[in-house]
Amino acid sequence: MICFLFGGNSRFQLLADLVLRLVSILAIGYALVRMTPGDRRRARPFAWAILAFGALMAAQLIPLPPSLWNAMPGHGFYRDALTTVGLADGWRSWSMSPDLTLNSLFALFPLLAAALLFAVLDNDGRRWVLNTLLACLAIGALLGMLQLVSGSYYVYPHNNEGTGVGFFANRNHQALFLAIGIILIFGRWQLAEHRSALPRVAAMLGAVLLLFPVLIVTGSRAGLVAGLIAFTAGGAVFARSLIVGQIGWKRLAIPVAGLTVAGLALAVGAMSSRQVVLQRLFETRSTIGTTELRTANLPALIETTKTFFPLGAGFGTFDAVFRRFESNALLRPTYFNHAHSEPIEILIEGGLPAALLMIGLLVWVARRSSVLVSPPKRSSIIVLSQVGVLGLILLMLGSLVDYPLRTPFLGVLAVLFLTWASGERDEAGIA
Repeated sequence: MICFLFGGNSRFQLLADLVLRLVSILAIGYALVRMTPGDRRRARPFAWAILAFGALMAAQLIPLPPSLWNAMPGHGFYRDALTTVGLADGWRSWSMSPDLTLNSLFALFPLLAAALLFAVLDNDGRRWVLNTLLACLAIGALLGMLQLVSGSYYVYPHNNEGTGVGFFANRNHQALFLAIGIILIFGRWQLAEHRSALPRVAAMLGAVLLLFPVLIVTGSRAGLVAGLIAFTAGGAVFARSLIVGQIGWKRLAIPVAGLTVAGLALAVGAMSSRQVVLQRLFETRSTIGTTELRTANLPALIETTKTFFPLGAGFGTFDAVFRRFESNALLRPTYFNHAHSEPIEILIEGGLPAALLMIGLLVWVARRSSVLVSPPKRSSIIVLSQVGVLGLILLMLGSLVDYPLRTPFLGVLAVLFLTWASGERDEAGIA
């Protein structure tokens, strides 16, 4: 909950980040004291993965002699500038902005705390986490609708006017969380008692379908696509046997159609006073008449990647180093603070070492994806594994066109999904 309230922004916010990181350090200590040998075994692969990224960031902070620093890819431009002002002889770190890399290192504390805490949870604890996530989903959705209608109550007011972003600073991140919420609802219903009863099925479908108006009012096209993927994949994994067999399409057709119409009417009504939402959904050009900056900046992003490959410029340094390559014709009052594509930004900041770590993670998720074709069961280990894998897939798809994992909340959510996807724990169901 603390991460949800304070972790919706990817930029460093002094008070919020200090609170979150201090709480994370306390949580790490608490988890280490409580952990049993079995808990340590469960947490080990995820903790080591986070520590591997931490070790890479720490290595980027080590001061290097001038001869080695000058020879690193991408450093020639800065070497010439330093020579011009007579500062070429000092020892400097691998990272082009050590303070930003140090901040990235500290940003791993919430992720490490999550990996350790989730490993010590029993079934009651996991049920509490799932229910808490659903509560966060409902609160965030309601706040998003309130923001759209009132034009106020923004946690991060910059650039969000006219959309519903909830507790996030970026409408794409709110939309992605809502899409993930569809999977969470499907999973929670799968674990409920008497889930095949028509009222429970109608309630589940109603909750899922009513998320779509909130998704629409974020103004996020990528989020809307993620929502459709989540609905299709969630239905295929969790509800296929129920819809085809126990209840059937005919009994569900009328309530589903009614809820869909009601949801669309709600969305249209909410957007009628906020035309900017419709513009952001359907326009392919920005309000100033230029092509979308993400596409327009792609050549510069590729050039930045090639310049610093294979070692990278240092984690957290994208904004600082990209200014060197950014086209003057694309400069705006706002700045391009991220690559809006996690694979590209990881290559720019972490180079080949970070890319290899991410490839290892992708291979692990691909291997765990076999759980999606498991027969439908109420076993918590199977259902949560399916939720975890689907959640990770949505986060990875979102990362292709944005940077959701750089927000503390969605980063912690990814760690939770990793622990669920691993399939560790006993077989007791969650009622």
